[in-house]
Amino acid sequence: MNTVWRQIQPQDEAGGFGPGAACPCGRDIWGNSFAYGGALYVFGGAWERYGKSRFWRDHGRLGGGSDLWRFDPRLEEWTLLEADDWSLDYGPRAQRPGARLLASFSVVGDYAYLFGGVAVLEQGFVLRSLNDFWSYHVPTGRWEMIHPDTGWCSFVNTPSHPPIRGAHRSAPIGSDVYVFGGWPGTSPVFTVNDLWRFDTVAGKWEQRSPWRSREEGAGYGASATYPGPRYCAHLGAHSGALYLFSGRDTGEKNPEFFNDLWRYDPTTDRWDLLHPDDAGTDFSASSTYPPGRYGSGHAVLGDNLYIFGGHNGTETAVERNDFWRFEVERCRWEQLHPDVGGAEYGLGQLYPPVRRVSVMQAVGDALFLFGGINCFMGPREAGYSLPLNDLWRCDLVG
Repeated sequence: MNTVWRQIQPQDEAGGFGPGAACPCGRDIWGNSFAYGGALYVFGGAWERYGKSRFWRDHGRLGGGSDLWRFDPRLEEWTLLEADDWSLDYGPRAQRPGARLLASFSVVGDYAYLFGGVAVLEQGFVLRSLNDFWSYHVPTGRWEMIHPDTGWCSFVNTPSHPPIRGAHRSAPIGSDVYVFGGWPGTSPVFTVNDLWRFDTVAGKWEQRSPWRSREEGAGYGASATYPGPRYCAHLGAHSGALYLFSGRDTGEKNPEFFNDLWRYDPTTDRWDLLHPDDAGTDFSASSTYPPGRYGSGHAVLGDNLYIFGGHNGTETAVERNDFWRFEVERCRWEQLHPDVGGAEYGLGQLYPPVRRVSVMQAVGDALFLFGGINCFMGPREAGYSLPLNDLWRCDLVG
């Protein structure tokens, strides 16, 4: 099966986050999206709210948002459903979710469930991690708070719902939503690997597994019996199981970026290591297994898991644009397009340029890739925007 990419929308600095905008502005959007009813939805993220960055990798001008957009692939048009309101309200009286990035969405039936994320409290990238939980009834556009942010940050005791975090991942299996890992955003910095299940029928959380240390079998190599802590990993569901790939650890940093692959069976409550971390992989066109990374665009379509790009710092600090497919039934990776380092975001490109923390969603029988950031490639003086808003479609042919 071949893949054909088509650029629907080039990088457009005229995009916005309020009334009058024709499309979303460029943004760090990883985790803040879902697909429903043949459409792509994106919520919030982080963009240059406090003015244009003065130099590359200047995060101090980024702020969070709470706008909600829908993209209709048939019309190839964006619709602003809810404008950004600058809200930083995460308490019990909030009427809809406050601004955030690095959250997670999972769709069960007609509801999209939003959990956690990171709020930007003020200019200078002053952050606060969250653990509020919301449902969004897509047909009526109605938000309902299931529980507010509590600020809970204990990963030793077992609370009634997950502690604060951002850059985690969630995925639905049946009527349940699973949440794994992430970054609590506290000092000292650490990442987690706890697993939670939310029963949407009973309306209750259950901790399936607490945060585990290396002494308890957690890790990334061949001897690990449980996934090591990580954030910005790939978590997807297929045939009643979860598949976890890649991510980054800011703790022991050994390794910092990794490419281990795990399968979780909810019926046995067991993780199986399908492939240990292998630092020997590279980004060449001949590679048969994806190198370690974090912040990839990722999606499940049919019997395959797909990943695009991300960031890898094992050799040089660059963004990536390689494209991979994992065939679940054969348990095999295939490189569909190698990393070529493209950083041209204007009209007429034939293949998506480099990025991390973008979103990729399966809508119908196609994949859609939107946004992200490029911190390391392309000079600012050439007009490249740190946050991206180009939109791409990938069709599977043959």
